[in-house]
Amino acid sequence: MSEAASLLDYYRKNRFNPVPIDLATPEALSAHAAKRRTLYSGHLGIPLGLLSGQKVLEFGCNSGENAVVLALCGADLTLVEPNEQVHQRLRDVFEAFGLGARLEALSSLGIDEFPEDRKYNVVLAEGFLFALPNKAELAAKICRLLTPGGIGVISFNCRFGGLIELHKRLALYRACELAGADFRSEQSLAIAQELYGAAFARISASRPFAAWWKDLLVNPFYADRYLWSYGELLPVLAAAGAEFLSTSPRWFEEEPMRWYKNVPAPGARNAAVMEQWRGRFGGMLTGKPAQPGFEAEGMAGPEVVAGVETLALGISDYTEGLRGLDAVRLDGPLAAWLRAARDPNLAALCACLTAVHQALALTSAEDFRAAVAGSGLAGLWGSAYHYLSFTQREGIL
Repeated sequence: MSEAASLLDYYRKNRFNPVPIDLATPEALSAHAAKRRTLYSGHLGIPLGLLSGQKVLEFGCNSGENAVVLALCGADLTLVEPNEQVHQRLRDVFEAFGLGARLEALSSLGIDEFPEDRKYNVVLAEGFLFALPNKAELAAKICRLLTPGGIGVISFNCRFGGLIELHKRLALYRACELAGADFRSEQSLAIAQELYGAAFARISASRPFAAWWKDLLVNPFYADRYLWSYGELLPVLAAAGAEFLSTSPRWFEEEPMRWYKNVPAPGARNAAVMEQWRGRFGGMLTGKPAQPGFEAEGMAGPEVVAGVETLALGISDYTEGLRGLDAVRLDGPLAAWLRAARDPNLAALCACLTAVHQALALTSAEDFRAAVAGSGLAGLWGSAYHYLSFTQREGIL
């Protein structure tokens, strides 16, 4: 991959912040804090009211806008950001809100080099871990850095939840190919704006369209080898003594009416999580819960799951120039499962993907863009980006 040696290098080279956050006014801070409270407390099971005096470690904190919210809750922060160019802005942000005393340490070490001689109540790694070659090993390291009962948080690009976004990348790559445009050029941005700009403007995005284009549609790190899944992550965490807590988007529901004294056996909760994941596979793909009466249609067998894996890899290889268009195929059990769906969300996904794949055979750039526009792809949004929280059980009596 010639574009960048790391995700950080990619951001530096392209001179953009993947998710710029404005904290210039009290109103902006309040709005940002409300979103983070929803994420931490509402989705991930981290009670912000109990963070006062707790030791929090955040890897890849960028210029600290998210960490400020934790500092406002009274957390004592150790922040790790290899990009030293943002360190002064980070300190300025903390000082601007009178939170300098909450910043215990600011390190430029990478997560690989960070020492394990201290434990933390909360450890966060948001927005980068999935792009590292030893990501599983580093997820286990986060578990080791937690106190017994401590909470870890990892975010990742989901191989299954991102199927729609992968198709947006696919359609843009093919449109550029037919137009003779470089995939990462200004012409590509213009084509993406034509295909997806109006739909993007209708959602509650925290960043401009060009940042989304750079960070997802043409990012060399939005490729199969950098995608992750719960099926890969949960065994890594379990081996490190940690247990699933929650997610964002929230999709797992605890067993109904289970008495607290009925303690599940080690590993039983993770097994229940994966069983429910398979049962809600359709919602993973569409980014929406099944409509009432169609919940059973969301269950997918292993052959359907494998079909999505094969399709994701084919799209990835094609858009990285590793294989030709013939690697991208919507067929077999996955196609049959989608065609049989009566749930409106899955049916709409099926119709859209079918139209996009049929359009791939077109050789006219104008006809292809028109077909993509008519497919409805621009208006669909999956669940590409996930947060996973977990607790460290080892050491708890």
